[in-house]
Amino acid sequence: MQSLILSRKDFREYDQIISAYTVEQGKIQVLARGVKKITSKHGCHLEPVSFVDLTIVPGKELSHLIKVQPIIFFQGIQADMRKRVIAGYLVSLIDRVLEDGQGDAGLFSFFREFFLFLNSAPAVHPFLVDAFLMRFFDRLGFRPLLGACMHCGKDMHTMIQEHWKTPRDGIGFFSIREGGMVCPLCASKDEGMVMGLVPCDEKNVNTMLCMINGSWEMLASWPLDDSERSKIQKIAHQFVEYHAERTIPDFSVVERVYEI
Repeated sequence: MQSLILSRKDFREYDQIISAYTVEQGKIQVLARGVKKITSKHGCHLEPVSFVDLTIVPGKELSHLIKVQPIIFFQGIQADMRKRVIAGYLVSLIDRVLEDGQGDAGLFSFFREFFLFLNSAPAVHPFLVDAFLMRFFDRLGFRPLLGACMHCGKDMHTMIQEHWKTPRDGIGFFSIREGGMVCPLCASKDEGMVMGLVPCDEKNVNTMLCMINGSWEMLASWPLDDSERSKIQKIAHQFVEYHAERTIPDFSVVERVYEI
């Protein structure tokens, strides 16, 4: 079955447990016997971020790996340290967020499309990680509502007009908890909402819309200054962590590689 390798963990002296996302079965855990031996034929094909064809058979507790054949070797990712770190961070996040089972061919295609783009892109920016997070959770059913206030339904055009009449810090707020935009009037009525609100201007909203709907090529060249990049990163990571209901991997590992 076609699979994206997410992680490999030591199990006994020569064995490993392989976590993979498959078209048919979703996320699975497979026991790979003897894969740590120097003579193993499978070890080099089971590195995270590999697209492979797995042949498995049922076991008592875990399915057993019988055969693995490479499908795509991402030479462009392996040869670029920044791409390698980004790809490693994302498969670690996928592994942590998804439960075992529940195959989704559309989600598998989404992963494949992104890593193919990452492999061939001339240069990459950490902003692509933020976009991947938002788009990943959109596919899991957590699409942010960005076109109107989630409470009163006031559309974005009206919120922009009101902002020009009464200047303030942004046209509205992004609610981490509710996953969408809230107008200033609605935000002022709910004191319990304030802790999860991030002020957003028109450009921030357009950026988030592009993160959900734009092509990877468009996102790779999207103009962002440091201030907006910091705000968008905060929104994306807090939104995903809140709705995943678990801690996501530490993003500093990606940031550090861009400091070198």
